[in-house]
Amino acid sequence: MELRTLASTNETFYSEPSCVEDDLYRRLSAEQSDYTYPCLQRPIDPNSNNASQPVITSQLEWLPDSSALLTVSSDRGIRTYIPPQTLLDQPVDQLLAYTRSFLPSITTTCIHPQSSLYTGIVPIAISGMEVPLKLYNVIPDEKGRLRPLRVFNNSHPQTEKYYKTSCLTFLNDKTILSGGSRRIQMFDIERSDPIGELDRVSGIVSAMTPTNSEFVTDGWWCGSWNGSVSLYSNNGEQISQTRLPHGVFQILESDNDKYIYVIPRHDDHIQVLDVRMGLSPVCSLDQFKSSAQRITATVLPNGQGLLTGTTRGTVNHYYDSEIGINALRSTDTPCFPVPHVSAHSQEPGIVAYSVGDRSTHKPHVTIALLTPDETI
Repeated sequence: MELRTLASTNETFYSEPSCVEDDLYRRLSAEQSDYTYPCLQRPIDPNSNNASQPVITSQLEWLPDSSALLTVSSDRGIRTYIPPQTLLDQPVDQLLAYTRSFLPSITTTCIHPQSSLYTGIVPIAISGMEVPLKLYNVIPDEKGRLRPLRVFNNSHPQTEKYYKTSCLTFLNDKTILSGGSRRIQMFDIERSDPIGELDRVSGIVSAMTPTNSEFVTDGWWCGSWNGSVSLYSNNGEQISQTRLPHGVFQILESDNDKYIYVIPRHDDHIQVLDVRMGLSPVCSLDQFKSSAQRITATVLPNGQGLLTGTTRGTVNHYYDSEIGINALRSTDTPCFPVPHVSAHSQEPGIVAYSVGDRSTHKPHVTIALLTPDETI
């Protein structure tokens, strides 16, 4: 298996990325003077001790229609990238953020399921430390700043302190799920107060994914740091539950709707569970490696299996995971930890991935073409 680089941020995030991005932005604007690019917001605290440190990508995901790639980074920056349509035929030397905005605090985010850069409004829910949950438009104002579309009341009714949010997801295009310690709140995007709450959830919620499988009820999958994996209906009723030996980073439904992939914390195996048989184990996908740093995987379209990075610096392609078989191709091209991968929804084979952790001095974001050893 090979990952052929099509575009990369290269050395942008090695040190003082905002300065590097600004310089690239000025050069690009000068070269294409007939087009005005959105303003790149300046860092909120450019004089902090971390301003000159390498910037690590904490979240990476294509918008649902793949009109842009969105990243959230350790400098509290939210960036969107728009690769050119000719990328497959003409790779670019430098990947530069189309928009760049900063917030004082970001703990977790989730993208609206109908977000598209073409509409001009790209809703994203963002939680932070000791601040309310907010819904923003990723497209910034003329100064590069994000403006909230809605502010939600996720505070304790007696203490008025905001609940710590460890996980967010959109249940549908109208409802946000906000998970924390033994608690899940539900919000309508048109209202500030919660429309529902579960206060007896097992452990600290670490992963939530809405169900799309034809074999299970409408609702969502929920994973916790204590290893519990549960299925909830839309009204909050727990349908089924199982317990795994390690915490849960992510839950993904297989392309054929029959299984869920459970991406673990501090483990070497990804569990494949059968949703038709009460979450019974099907197989374990081995040669996976994770630590405390969150790792997110991606399901490839057209039944091509599961793609994930590892902390040992490989990108693993489990090409027969859709039929419950542990079969692997991998590449060690990145050399450093690969915490996040995301597949393009419109162009099969195009994937984005991030490289680096807090001990790595050469972090970057890359868009590449996945070329298996043989036709799948």
